[in-house]
Formats: sequence, structure tokens, C-alpha cells
Amino acid sequence: MGNKELRGASRRAFLRGATALGAALGWGPAKLLEFIERGGGTAAADCSTKGIQNLVVLVGANGAHGYMHNLFPHPDTFAVSGRFLTGAGDSLAAVDALQTASTGGMVNRSMFVDSAGAPLGADVNTTWNNVPINQRFSKQYGADNQAFGGYKSASTASNANDVAAYGQDTVPKNAAMGSDKKFIVSTPHTPWFKKYGFRKAITAIDGHGINPFHISGAHNSYVDTNKKWTMMAAAATLQLTRPSITPVIISGSFEKSITGGGTTHDFYNPSNVLAGAPEPAIVGTADGMVDLFNSNATLAGGVLADPRNAALYEAYVKGLFGSSKTASVPTFQRGFKAGKQGANLLGVNLANQLRPTDADRQRYGFTASAPTKAAELRDRLIVTAKALRLGLTSQVCLTYFADDPHDSFTNNAVMNSATTGEFMSRVLNAFMDDLMEVPDPFCPGVKLGDNTVVAFIGDTPRTMTLRTNWNDPTCGLQNRVWIMSNGLLKTGFFGGDRTRTGGDAGGETNNHTSPGPGEGGLWDFKTGDLVPFDPASGGTTQGSVMGGNTLYRQTCGEAGMAAVLYAVTRGDIRAVNNFYSGPDFPAIQVPVIL
Repeated sequence: MGNKELRGASRRAFLRGATALGAALGWGPAKLLEFIERGGGTAAADCSTKGIQNLVVLVGANGAHGYMHNLFPHPDTFAVSGRFLTGAGDSLAAVDALQTASTGGMVNRSMFVDSAGAPLGADVNTTWNNVPINQRFSKQYGADNQAFGGYKSASTASNANDVAAYGQDTVPKNAAMGSDKKFIVSTPHTPWFKKYGFRKAITAIDGHGINPFHISGAHNSYVDTNKKWTMMAAAATLQLTRPSITPVIISGSFEKSITGGGTTHDFYNPSNVLAGAPEPAIVGTADGMVDLFNSNATLAGGVLADPRNAALYEAYVKGLFGSSKTASVPTFQRGFKAGKQGANLLGVNLANQLRPTDADRQRYGFTASAPTKAAELRDRLIVTAKALRLGLTSQVCLTYFADDPHDSFTNNAVMNSATTGEFMSRVLNAFMDDLMEVPDPFCPGVKLGDNTVVAFIGDTPRTMTLRTNWNDPTCGLQNRVWIMSNGLLKTGFFGGDRTRTGGDAGGETNNHTSPGPGEGGLWDFKTGDLVPFDPASGGTTQGSVMGGNTLYRQTCGEAGMAAVLYAVTRGDIRAVNNFYSGPDFPAIQVPVIL
């Protein structure tokens, strides 16, 4: 096979071998990339629109994963208004836009002002009380999948709602529903959709489980649970074809997936079980992310502190390389190029280019330093955007909030549900706008935002079907991942929960080992239709579907992580299958011709 024909499994095998050899020889990224180019040609380092995307992973630890329901609510509860009560009763659903002032529906406007106290960015609704229900959310038709496709409820009240919505008591299968019948829900706080439409719409996939106790990590990060291969480490290995200086940055403190304990490295690649995965740069805060690129040579007292010295050093190195007898030899050119880039970077303090500024914080719609959890997430996203724009990294994994949000639907919370929705909307929209302003530094024909996958994982997604105590358990104790894939995955929801009728209180409990309220299920790998939880218990038994319960939840969860890899590889399922050994999942994939 010619070196320009490395594709799929062949390319993956070559890269793993190259990485292992590089590690054994103590090579850095520059030397490894030189070796890759010599041995694998342009195919191995492919960076076209059919190459590899960046990845940003936001981890909602210690229960914070549930906040995402405020941004991306499950659409099937919104199928007809009959699933909600009217007036104040709508606030029984755990979505911020449906709350009253007394149940967390009042935005803390004082958080979003400039130093003079003037509103920062677009002014915000103080409360939803006077906004009609039909103006608090909208159905966006044109999604690819409706989670409850093919489902017939055991509840008479739920059947009546389906008759009102679909003209029959069984939800039509996805194959029978046109795109004009399938929808996602957009609230005023849903990021990206208003500006970018379905090209930045969400794919939500249910699978993996939740644990009785929260962890500083995510229960749904394994693409292969038995081997303990995480989606992050697998993606980072695939991303080695992107010549970034620091392949993976992890910001925050994490525990091992599912079991908890261990170190942050164990969360990413426990015991180095995934050979060939690059070592991550692990830091605790946004400031730590900046310090990764602080050049001591340019600091006060450093040999290159004087810009004239830095320029002279760079010119000397480039002149030395250029006059070498081997300068024109192809096998040396990559190394010389890396050396020239290094000389340039050594004289430039990248930390100064990454550090958040007052202008950045104003653009992100929140300038204060408190609440600390909000300020830290904002700054981490600002640094992430800048690092991606400079081509310094290909993957950033960061935690946010790390709190248990039971009191979010009250006004006693530091950030109630409406304030959190407003904050998350602002920073995520600004983050994407930053990425969409510039081309990918390694793929100039593609906007950086169109070449960056965003995934939300966590330890407990909670449910939006009932506000009371904001239940930890979902209907079948299943987890969920939300993915923005840039069009590589079919949009919509795969599996999930919905209310039977307005204010559905069935299963009202905060016992992590008991099923949550409402009804729901997982999903069929071929059709995307609902695979319901055991109807013998009203559709709520703990993940008892297809005779597999926990095992099937795990299978669906691993497919969800494989879907992230499918997006990262721009549809190269052969590369994904080097990490994923579960069933094919065509229901989620947008087919790509490689």
C-alpha cells in the first residue's frame, strides 16, 4: 500500500505504532509528526474537511450534568400542551423557561451588568410570569429523530395526549414520520440554534447508568467499558494527526468513570490502558491553562525578555537551518520546520495571548468574579477558544459547576434555574462565535467552529419531567450525552423521558436506585425508535429493556461515546471501530463516503 493510501484501520494501525515507538524513544510531538510524515505521507496527517475535528468536552460533575436540560429540553414532553397543566402548573416540569418567579423562574439581573451597573449585552427577562407559555419555547421542525417513535403508552392519559398530537394512540415510527413532524425544542436559552440553525443542533443519546453517589467525573465516558477505554483518550489518539503542541488539556479535578476514586489521569485513561493515547496536560483552573504556555525565556530576567534578542535568536536558528546541507532533503524538512516554529514560539509568550481580558469577559456577557463557579467556567471557555484558534491543542476537557443542583428551582439558590440558563446561554454562544470568526489553523478552508465537536457528559443527567426536588434518577436510571457534531450525527433525541400528563408525579423520589418519574426508554440502533422500559411496571422499571437492563444501558452508552468519535473522525466508522466493539448504530450516523 502506498503511503498516500493509508486509510481507516491501516492509518490507525500506523499511528498507534508510531505513537508507541515515539514514546519508547522519548520523542516529543514535533519529532513524532516528522516520523509520521516520512512513513505515512499526507494521508496519515490528513487535515482536510474529511479529516479530524477538534473536541471540547464539558463535564457536569457532582450532579451538575442536569443543568443541560435548561438548554436542551427533551422534546417529547412538549409534543402537545396536554402534557403540561395550564398556568402555574406548568412549573412542575424541570425546565427554567416554564418556571414562575417563586420556583426559580426569575433571572438575577444584577449578575449581567457592567462595572457601571448598566445591562451587559441584551437585557434579560426578570421573570417568566407575564410571558405566555407558548412564547417560552418553540418547536423547531426538521429534526432527524423523535425519541418516542413507535411507542404506545400503558397510560390512558398519555395515550390521549398522543392521539391529540398524532391522531393515533401509538407514536408513529421514525420511518413513517416526515421531517415536518419531527422537532427539537428551543428555549430562549438554547445556545447556537437561533444563529446557526440545525447545523449546530444537538444530538442527545441515552445510555450508560448513574450511580447512587455523585462523583467528580462522568458515568458515561467509556466507549469500551470492559477495557476502560474512555471516549476522550480514544479521540485524542485519533487527533494525533493534528500537529498541536499540547494534544489534550484537562482543566478540573476528576475521578474515574463509574466507580469514582483515582486521579484525574484515571478519568482520562485509567492505568494507561489505552496504549498510544497522548499524555494530557492536567491543570486545575483557567489560570493553569494559561500557564501551560508561559515562556520563561521571555519573562523578566529571561534570555529573550528583550524582543530584540528574541528576534535575533529566531533569525539565527532559521539561518542555521537554511544553510544546512540537509535543508533540501525531504526527510529533514519536517524537523527543520518544527525547529523554526519552536524558535518563533520560544520568543513569544503565548500566555499573554491566552489570558482572558476584560473585553473578553464583557463579550461573554458576564464580567464579575462571583459566583466563582460561573467566573471559572467563563474563563476556561475563553482560554479554550484562544488555544484552539492558535492551534495549540486539539482537545479540551473541562468540568463546570461541580455542584448538586437540587435547589435550582427555588430563589434560594446562588444561581437558580433561570439565572443558570441565562449564564450558560451567554458563554456558550460567545464561545461558538469566537470559533466561527476564524478558519481552523490546520484546515484553512473550514471555520474553526465547523471543525470542533462539543460534547456534554456527566455523572447524573436528572430528568425534566418533575421539578420537585429535581429528581436524581431518570425514568430508567439511564444517563445522557448531548453532542453538537457539525452535521455528522442525526439531530434529535434517542431515548429519554417524558411526562404522561401535566405534572406527572409518578416515581417522585430522590432515591438513586429507584426509577424516576414519567415514562421512557432507550433506542433502537437501526431505526432510532424507542425501546421502552419494562411496561409491566408502567414503563419505569430500572432499564429493563430487551432482557438486558444494565447491559443494554451500557451498550447504548458506549454507542453514544462512539457517536462522539464518529463526529470527531468526520464519519470514519472504520477508525471508530478500532475503539468501539458494540453494534453498529446507523440510526445516529449521517452516512459519509470516504
